[in-house]
Amino acid sequence: MLYLLRYIPKDFEFKEKDLVLLWMAEGLLQHTQGNKQMEDLGGEYFQDLVSRSIFQISSSDKSCFVMHDLVNDLAQWAAGETCFVLDGEMEDKKQSKVSRRARHSSYVREYCDGIKKFEVFHMTDCLRTFLPLPLTGDQGCWLTNHVLYDLLPKLRYLRVLSLCSYNISKLPDSIGELKHLRFLNLSHTRITCLPESTCSLYNLQTLLLKECSFLKYLPSKIENLINLRHLDITNASSIKEMPLGIGELKNLQTLSNFVVGENVGSRITALMNLKSLRGKLCIASLENVVDAHDAREANINDKQDVDALLLQWRFNLDSFPNGRVEKDILDNLRPQSKLKELTIQCYAGLSFPTWVGNPSFSAMVQLRLENCLRCTLLPSLGQLPSLKILTIVNLMAVKKVGLEFYGDGCSKPFPLLEILQFEGMREWEEWISCGVGYEEFPLLRKLSIARCPKLLKKLPNSLPSLEKLVIENCKKLVVSIHRLPSLCKLEIKGCKEMVCEGAVDLNLLNSLIISDISKLTFLTERFIQPFLKELEVSNCMGLVSLYQNGETFIKQLISLQNLVIHGCPQVASLLAEDKEEEEEEEQLQQRLANCEIGSLTISLCETLEKLPQWFHSLVSLKELKIQDCPRLLSFPVAGLPCMLRVIRILNCNSLTSLPAAVTGLHKLSNLREISISYCSNVVFFPGGLPASLRRLIIIECEKLEAIPDRMYNLTSLQELRITYCPHIVSFPEEGLPTSLTSLWIIDLKIYEIGMMLPPTLTRLRIRDFPNLEYLSCRGFQNLTSLQELWISDCPKLTSFPKKGLPPSVLELRIERCPFYYSSS
Repeated sequence: MLYLLRYIPKDFEFKEKDLVLLWMAEGLLQHTQGNKQMEDLGGEYFQDLVSRSIFQISSSDKSCFVMHDLVNDLAQWAAGETCFVLDGEMEDKKQSKVSRRARHSSYVREYCDGIKKFEVFHMTDCLRTFLPLPLTGDQGCWLTNHVLYDLLPKLRYLRVLSLCSYNISKLPDSIGELKHLRFLNLSHTRITCLPESTCSLYNLQTLLLKECSFLKYLPSKIENLINLRHLDITNASSIKEMPLGIGELKNLQTLSNFVVGENVGSRITALMNLKSLRGKLCIASLENVVDAHDAREANINDKQDVDALLLQWRFNLDSFPNGRVEKDILDNLRPQSKLKELTIQCYAGLSFPTWVGNPSFSAMVQLRLENCLRCTLLPSLGQLPSLKILTIVNLMAVKKVGLEFYGDGCSKPFPLLEILQFEGMREWEEWISCGVGYEEFPLLRKLSIARCPKLLKKLPNSLPSLEKLVIENCKKLVVSIHRLPSLCKLEIKGCKEMVCEGAVDLNLLNSLIISDISKLTFLTERFIQPFLKELEVSNCMGLVSLYQNGETFIKQLISLQNLVIHGCPQVASLLAEDKEEEEEEEQLQQRLANCEIGSLTISLCETLEKLPQWFHSLVSLKELKIQDCPRLLSFPVAGLPCMLRVIRILNCNSLTSLPAAVTGLHKLSNLREISISYCSNVVFFPGGLPASLRRLIIIECEKLEAIPDRMYNLTSLQELRITYCPHIVSFPEEGLPTSLTSLWIIDLKIYEIGMMLPPTLTRLRIRDFPNLEYLSCRGFQNLTSLQELWISDCPKLTSFPKKGLPPSVLELRIERCPFYYSSS
């Protein structure tokens, strides 16, 4: 088993099930005397390797694993000549690298995999594994037809074949000649149908067709695949029904989707004999079940290893005049009591059967009810003892949530619920709590209510464990904030009003997002909390300032790290300053040295004219973004905070210049990026720029007269973009910084690009130069690193440099340049 790990590159992420299915296909897992399934045995082996740290949980994705580097090296040694990984290093040494004894191969997909890449495979007639990596993916790549029609027919001993994520629309009939094939992955392809010859692959165990959205149907003789154990058609949305023989696949364990059809053989009764199903099962197109007795015959209750069930109808209320049949169908689809996850979508019944919410489902941890448009009452879900996640979406006929939701006589409803989400409840008006003597939602960590426009009355009072509260687009709701001792994140958007009642306990609050509350004029002191790190206020039309006085403001800035003010047209200043109290302003400057704010964004504040004079005292500020503030005239005389790393100014048309020369940008020694865009009145950059700058972007500054002074001295500058600045007619004679790697210049009135371009350039884009006549040899002679060159819309350009373009160029684009078309 270890030597097969050779075809997994170092630091490559993989999932347990993917690897177990490959082990099965290679014949490494067999049935044991205890009749243990191969998948279970493989899972035990996998977890044993995890316990020994041979496999380790990925730091970026907890559902994935990586292999220890030393194990990878050992696997390479153990595999010897039997495995090879096709990579760039093999291009010049293919013959010596690959042995005819090779049995297993892998390679990393590229955007275009051409015929040369696969020349080496013609030496490996006995290959068992053809595996492009990653094992999953959704990016469309291109594969030469040579692989499908010439190479694969010769690899007659293949057991594992993956064509995942290639833009292929059909397979050749010769696929049926790969009699030893056990694993076939066509996920994320454009395949429209499988050739009927696929049904002769009688050794096939795994067929993966995930995200094959163009696939219209499965092979008609699928019952011939007698060893098929895993069929995954997740999100293959064009399949309208199951083939007639699907019910004969008695070894089938994974069937991601069963699409009920109108024909006899594709009815829901075909599920009757599929007793080995396990994991997740989706039964779709239940509107095609016309007889509730058929639903009973499907024997869903008998499938003991199915732990996640999705029951799905299609929208068509006219087909269900009274909903009675649908309730009987749902009642007969009752699953086994060990079910962990349940989703019901587009159910057209007037109420739910009693099994939905029955406490006998003691293992259920996740439940989702969605688009059940006719249901007027929620089922009694509070009695589910293990429920942790509950989502209710678009139950538009429900007007009240009350005791029926909690369960009659249940003194401690929802004992383990952690996440509760209501969304799109258009008629919901009232949420009635259990009352005195009941302990509801003792462990609830997240509550989200969105798009419930008629909800009026108060939310539950006692939520001791609530960490995140999100209320969005509930236009009539007055959000009452009371004692929430565990609350860390609060988001209130599109509500009537937000008030605090009684002794507000928000000591752990670290994130506050407020949006579209028309009556909000400023934030009260009750929202000033010692651990608040993030504050965002947006689209509050009545907001005049954040806080009423400087003392309140300074308390908040001490802990605040990220501040966003967006779409508040009445905000003229960050706080309601009393201009006569100069002592208060001096105290602010002294105390602001201790604040932690690192990012400030101000946008769509139409009356904002200036930043406060003490702004330079925000010594922790690293990122400043100002956008769509049309009355902003200038920056403070005292300058900007000294630790700034990023400055982005966008669409501030009254702004005439950046900070003055005495306290200008050149003194900001930590600055990495400046972006000035759509500021039509900015004329110049006083005082120059700091040597630390790495990125400079200037877009549509119509009155800008010249590129900033002493550009050559910006020895850290890597990217320069200057676009649509019509008054710039030349580049500096001394040239551009020698560190520059990317240069974009668009719509400048320049006749010649003749300055010495830096040899470090890898990307050059020239566009909309109406006066540009030629590219000089002097400018291009040293571009030994140039890889990408784009030239477009230069009507007077007559030629390229006489000595040609640098040989390093990999991508050349020429568009709407007359000389190119005439010469070609």
